[in-house]
Amino acid sequence: MKVSRRLAVVVALVIAFGAPAAAYLKLGTRVGGRTVTLEWRQFPIRYFITNRDVDGVTAQQLSTAVQRAFLTWQAVPNTQTTSNLVGFTQASPTSADGATVLGFQNRPELDRTLAATNFSIDSTTGEIVESDIFFNSAFTWSTSDAGVPGR
Repeated sequence: MKVSRRLAVVVALVIAFGAPAAAYLKLGTRVGGRTVTLEWRQFPIRYFITNRDVDGVTAQQLSTAVQRAFLTWQAVPNTQTTSNLVGFTQASPTSADGATVLGFQNRPELDRTLAATNFSIDSTTGEIVESDIFFNSAFTWSTSDAGVPGR
């Protein structure tokens, strides 16, 4: 049985820009009276990028930034993760459709949320089934390595 859980994560910027991290947030769920760690069990993590450009960032540029970020996470010592860009999609990065989707979505009502992650998990094992990340296009973005003032 799948249970959809929402978790606002400003740290999603780390994924988008590939900045090294010295810590992480360990998430868990209750299974049979005990807490189990949420984790991916099937690799590579297959993901899609929304085929939606925003001012200053094309879908292709976002895809390149996300790929760099995954490579950064794969380079962290004592980790075992791999990822595979499946392609571009029109799917929303916030739907529980069984596909992991990352992309821009305009959410001006979330005026303090840069990005958010939604998890769908298997409530009997704690396995992450999908994890969508939306980047709030109500803010201006850049994928430039040097950054862009005001983005």
